[in-house]
Amino acid sequence: MKKSINLWSIIGWKYTGKPSIEEIIEYVKEAGYDGFEMICDLNLLHPDKLSKEDRRKIVEKARSLGLEISSLATGVFWRLNLGSTDENLRKQGLDYLKK
Repeated sequence: MKKSINLWSIIGWKYTGKPSIEEIIEYVKEAGYDGFEMICDLNLLHPDKLSKEDRRKIVEKARSLGLEISSLATGVFWRLNLGSTDENLRKQGLDYLKK
């Protein structure tokens, strides 16, 4: 059985301040996990704030440590609900999802 951890379980618990994503991924390996659930929200690891190169580096870092990115978690859709009756919110949610 493989074990994976959500990065929100580490950020704010293990680290205070602003650790680099590389430090966090290294901790996942040190803690004995096989992978991690990548996170993104409007403030942390937002697609608009990460270049394609930055995203590639995250994938490469995980691979270099033998870690799997098991899934993606986001709290964005609490605010940009795809099922909202507000057409503008649905559109913003879809635009975010496409990134």
